[in-house]
Amino acid sequence: MKDITLLLVDDDIEVIELNKRFFEKKEYKVFTATNAVDAIDIVKANNIDCILLDVMMSDMDGFTCCEEMRKLTNVPILFLTGKDLEEDKIRGLEVGGDDFIIKPYSLNEINARIQANVRRFRQYNKTSTGVAFKEEAKDVRSYENFGHLSVDYLEHKVYCDGDEISLSNREYEILAILVSHNGEVTTFEEISKKLFGTYSDTDRQTIMVQISRLRKKLDAYLNICDMITSVRFKGYEFHAK
Repeated sequence: MKDITLLLVDDDIEVIELNKRFFEKKEYKVFTATNAVDAIDIVKANNIDCILLDVMMSDMDGFTCCEEMRKLTNVPILFLTGKDLEEDKIRGLEVGGDDFIIKPYSLNEINARIQANVRRFRQYNKTSTGVAFKEEAKDVRSYENFGHLSVDYLEHKVYCDGDEISLSNREYEILAILVSHNGEVTTFEEISKKLFGTYSDTDRQTIMVQISRLRKKLDAYLNICDMITSVRFKGYEFHAK
């Protein structure tokens, strides 16, 4: 994909210029901001496809900036951070982030993650098809039941006995991956490549945090609790009841 409009947000001007040159060579349209206020103004005035957002900035931290951006857009937001702490990832997910990239990073890896996130986001917004993670299936169904759990692939919604379960986009994506391998182990690598287009060791913790949040939401319903089990050192297994 070359028709991507990207917003880079970082208070390090050298980093901004380096990243901008790289992505312009990839034929992206690139906007830049060195502070959160300018970044929010750019989001208000332009159709942005993806945002790379630094966590540590002087005027407003990336988490607060993300919260403000989420009032304006639901496009993928990828955090850039020098911290690999679980509490930072949890907070980033809670405020609406889609991915974490730990510094120092590879620009080629970031490019792959942008491509994967934008591709998935655009799939979700194609109301004529709208079936995520099922495009390779021969018999694509828009609705599927797994005992008391139902997944609507067209509307990207999940239900327990008819009651909608409130999931974030990322939580829905992960559940869709797991149910597509019902009764089988889905590895960390498989999940990561579906979500981000690449896999690295740091992705494992991000996936663990996301699935922990997903399981809490499912386990709140007695009829679908414990449908996702951990497989040590490998990944997760979904079992329909």
